[in-house]
Amino acid sequence: MPLAEPLIVRIEFAGYGLQPNVRLNSQLVPCEQFASALQKSLKLRADWVVHIDADRDVNWQYVVDLMDVIRRDHAKVVLLTTPIGHER
Repeated sequence: MPLAEPLIVRIEFAGYGLQPNVRLNSQLVPCEQFASALQKSLKLRADWVVHIDADRDVNWQYVVDLMDVIRRDHAKVVLLTTPIGHER
């Protein structure tokens, strides 16, 4: 049985005062549809782990809010980090 690709939530800075763009495995997902899109993706997996990658200028509260949605579905959250000196 082949291993599934990791489930990655990418949070992209869209500008100050603007809501960031959210991608679920590279597919742009409107914020109001994120919870249902996540549930559909999780149902297809044996491993309920979601990796989060956010641009450095994204408001941290927004990241935490998405983490809450992910954990509400009983998935594990893994924060992806960028090594010092390799910032975007």
